[in-house]
Amino acid sequence: MVISYNAVLKFPNMETESRYKEVLEAEKNCYNYLSQIFGRIDFKHHRLSRYDVQSEYYKELRAKFPLLSSQMVLKVILEAVGNWTTCIANEKDNFEPPTKKNLSMVLDKRLYNNLTRNTVDLTVPGFKRVHCTIETYEHLDKLFEVYRPQNCNVFYRNGRFFLTILFDVPEI
Repeated sequence: MVISYNAVLKFPNMETESRYKEVLEAEKNCYNYLSQIFGRIDFKHHRLSRYDVQSEYYKELRAKFPLLSSQMVLKVILEAVGNWTTCIANEKDNFEPPTKKNLSMVLDKRLYNNLTRNTVDLTVPGFKRVHCTIETYEHLDKLFEVYRPQNCNVFYRNGRFFLTILFDVPEI
């Protein structure tokens, strides 16, 4: 069973925090741009694998959204293909192209490392790895003691960044 907890994420300075917000904006815009492309090419009837999308649109997305690292663009492609495939599988014939409204990004080991109970290093384009602090609380500290954290998500809400930390907890 996977459980998740949100913790406040603090950047070392306003410059890197501002840059990361720009990165999340670019990631959202990249997703919405790719989703609109899928609508134009009739993805519903001509499904493409993420590999087909990557070979066809990767260079275009990198050129149009230079703030995003290559791994961030690949994550956008994976997310967009997954969301479109889900909409199609749910037999929604006349759905609007899925759009992303919030600032968020799924992270993997190429976008963060050194996750501990109080810190994480995030990839911030233009700054390489940035050492950030995490505001934890007692229950989250206990989870770090007992379980190993899995991949994370980062999101921005109400003027603050949050890190969603996933833990794989065995069922009893």
